[in-house]
Amino acid sequence: SAVGAVVGLELLTLAGAPTGKTATITVPGNGQVATFLSQIPGVGEVGGFSGLVRVTTTSPLGLSVTGLRGRYNERGEFLITTTPPSDETAPLLTTELLFPQIANAGGYTTQIILYSPLFQPVTGLLSFFTQLGQPMNLPLR
Repeated sequence: SAVGAVVGLELLTLAGAPTGKTATITVPGNGQVATFLSQIPGVGEVGGFSGLVRVTTTSPLGLSVTGLRGRYNERGEFLITTTPPSDETAPLLTTELLFPQIANAGGYTTQIILYSPLFQPVTGLLSFFTQLGQPMNLPLR
């Protein structure tokens, strides 16, 4: 849109509690903002932050968001992955979700973080299977 948008950011713990770190940024009309959390005034140094970033706007046109998570592995390689946004007001999914592959070797691991919108308690079953479809005993930590 040619109209800019004011965007609020709030850092939350994995349990959904506020961390006290908030910020407001302005996305210019027909523009974009790409930055690390620690570079946003009001957020400051986040170090090894584990949690969620709540993004809000009052713009009637809405906002498109893509999150990126970066970290260094044991070999010092910078790894980056997308973290799609989640609409907290959307109804809970009741269908089966599948992750086609996970990695846990050669310095790579897959981290799965499960949470529900608005941090409401939900129940479910997390199952792991081998490439042949057999149940896999996978230690969780």
